[in-house]
Amino acid sequence: MHAAERNQVYDAIALTDAELEERLQNQLTDVHNRLLDAVTDEDAQNEAGNATFDLMLLVDELVERFAPHMALMAIERAYDSSQRSEPFASQDRDDDLEWLRQREAARMIRQALEGD
Repeated sequence: MHAAERNQVYDAIALTDAELEERLQNQLTDVHNRLLDAVTDEDAQNEAGNATFDLMLLVDELVERFAPHMALMAIERAYDSSQRSEPFASQDRDDDLEWLRQREAARMIRQALEGD
């Protein structure tokens, strides 16, 4: 590993949970936007949009399972007036919080049924 890469790793380790969540969401949004900007064909744009949306869903699921406090921070940050441009952001904070609780309940049911 090169020194520059090592420094990037240490910089990532030094992030607080809130900073890590924000950087992760910002990077995903940036990838989404770059892919859509790079593709001119409408079908390819739809595929790129769907692929990045799927990636965002998987990352959100991972965060919600293993760092639920970070998922809650993401919802709170989405309603900060300076962050309202995020794609896929709901207009209703209470709906987002309820949806988070419903997904948590679904995970608990899955775990109970599968014995994770």
